[in-house]
Amino acid sequence: MENQPNYSLYHLHELERALMNIDPAANPDEAKIIKEYIAKGGFDYPKEPNIVRVRFVNATYKWTVVAVLACLFFVNLYALISVQNVRALVPLTLQGTILFMIYRNHKYTRSLIKVWSALLIISGVSGILSKFYAFEADWIEVADHVLTVAGGVLIIVLSNKFVERVSVTGRGDR
Repeated sequence: MENQPNYSLYHLHELERALMNIDPAANPDEAKIIKEYIAKGGFDYPKEPNIVRVRFVNATYKWTVVAVLACLFFVNLYALISVQNVRALVPLTLQGTILFMIYRNHKYTRSLIKVWSALLIISGVSGILSKFYAFEADWIEVADHVLTVAGGVLIIVLSNKFVERVSVTGRGDR
């Protein structure tokens, strides 16, 4: 019994071969264990992890992000429809996707919020640099870009604190 292999790791065909290779009369305990594992169907593959959703720990953070995203979404939608600015499609798509993912509590919501925040930071920094290298700097626009960078940094930092992945049993649908 001490030299007995770990039959729980055997597949069905390996269990059947092991049962044929041993003498059931000489090793009744081992034969019984093998027959039990054959009845179970052999090796059970591990289940997929159940981490399929995110949860916002702080409701204020969630609704602030949703409000900012919704406002920017509608500004870009207005730019697309009234001014026919096709470049507004990119942020419009990203913001709409994030809003939908927040609604569905999708497992990659936090990652996409971080990507969006990083894009805010990059656009703010490039705006600041462009104003400093311009001949005439409009300090209101510089302040706007500084607020964009600060907002992006704040959203990234707080997303680590207030958005967490949770384990959900079942299929993971809403």
